[in-house]
Amino acid sequence: MSNFSHIVIRAGVWATLLRVVTRLFNFLQLAILTRLLSPTDFGVFGLALLIYGLLDALSDLGLDDSLIRTRNPGKDYLDTFFIVNILRASIIFILILLIANPIALFFGEPQSSPLIMAIGFLSILGSLHNPAVIYFQKDLDLRSEFIYRTTGTVIGFCISVGIALIQPSPWVLLYGMATEKLVQLFVSYQIIVYRPGINFSRGAFYEMFGFGKWLMMSQVFKYLAINTPLWVLTYLLGASALGIYQIAARLSQTIGTEICKVVAIVGFPTFSKINLQPSLMKFSYVKSQCIIMPVAGLLFSFLIAIPEQIVIAIIGQKWIDAAPLIRIMGIIGLLQSMGAQIEVIKSFGHTKYIAIVAAMRLVLTLVTIYPFIYWFGLEGAALSTLLPIVILFVFTQGKVFALINLAIPYFIATILPVIISFFITTLLLLVVDSVYYTEKSILGFFSLVFFGGLLYVCLLLCIDYITGKRIISAYRELFKKLYFFSNYKNN
Repeated sequence: MSNFSHIVIRAGVWATLLRVVTRLFNFLQLAILTRLLSPTDFGVFGLALLIYGLLDALSDLGLDDSLIRTRNPGKDYLDTFFIVNILRASIIFILILLIANPIALFFGEPQSSPLIMAIGFLSILGSLHNPAVIYFQKDLDLRSEFIYRTTGTVIGFCISVGIALIQPSPWVLLYGMATEKLVQLFVSYQIIVYRPGINFSRGAFYEMFGFGKWLMMSQVFKYLAINTPLWVLTYLLGASALGIYQIAARLSQTIGTEICKVVAIVGFPTFSKINLQPSLMKFSYVKSQCIIMPVAGLLFSFLIAIPEQIVIAIIGQKWIDAAPLIRIMGIIGLLQSMGAQIEVIKSFGHTKYIAIVAAMRLVLTLVTIYPFIYWFGLEGAALSTLLPIVILFVFTQGKVFALINLAIPYFIATILPVIISFFITTLLLLVVDSVYYTEKSILGFFSLVFFGGLLYVCLLLCIDYITGKRIISAYRELFKKLYFFSNYKNN
């Protein structure tokens, strides 16, 4: 096995472990805190996060992605990156202090004002992290990334849950996030020798910003497309509705959407290294889809078919209004997990195209958001997010096929076993759940998961065997490389 192939496999293993461990603790935190806090508590904290997220998106210059793509960035790049981050965080902090009270009063949630002010401090903590942590992703050194991130996640979980058991309030969510960032700040200087200096290079900044400016615009458009429904939802229906929506989003992300994060963490650096080798790019892309899509198909089948069972089993009856949202978000997640479009397009440097797609998504969201919420309530907010993704999926996937010169029929034939298995499993789960499990329970949840999982795997293996064993071959090769990797480590 080539050295590069070994590096990619190793990165994939650590990226998967990173997502599994962090989401396991986030899942446990969600399951515990949703039983201690109310939808309004989560909504009040969610409003503070919306404001912080807006300012963060508006000021994100896309320099981190530029550093990952730059072939050999020197110390002047990292120092410039560090200084810009501190200036950016300071501006965010000051702006949040100025607008916290007016925003809280505008949305009719005056109790959220102190929480909004406090959350601005998170930007300061984040900006002080060692800028060289970006090399973990650039060099696919995700073992160090794993240590850096999971340490903060575990300790943040302990702090938030511990305080919530004594005195539950929206503030426990902030305490957990602040602890996580503080621990990661400490760890970043323990596992990296590099120390940033006060050295701003105009040349380095302009080069990084030249690549990142379109990513900056795309991030702003993407943020507005995703979160505009939440602003409108909060204004029309209040903090409680926002809390329900955000918990539905977190639950669907924890169960299904994290599969996309593995592709993003490993995919962009990998594709950036091989984008000048078309045949290798095509091969790597198809192999990655053969590995990712079967897992995504199973997880999103559960989200779409049995959301009520998931809600009752994990977060409790008082959150049952989140179930229809989880079904819609399952469809969104399924589309976003297919194709790794953004990672491929970004690796070729077509950041302007990404910005245009994000702008189109925002326009479609703005057109549909108010009437959808007016007609469908909570579900309308999710539908206004889904519709643009469905429409633009065709264009972005077509762009990927053109960039890597991949024939559409070949790609469809490759993932056909996943498509058939997904639809049959989802349909049968819907029927079985509605006919035999009218009373939702934890036992019903585990029974359906076992039944659905067994059915899906059997269908997938049979259909793939008949159609050419592309997925079976991809997994066989993956396991061989994992075995090689484990022996390599031991030796």
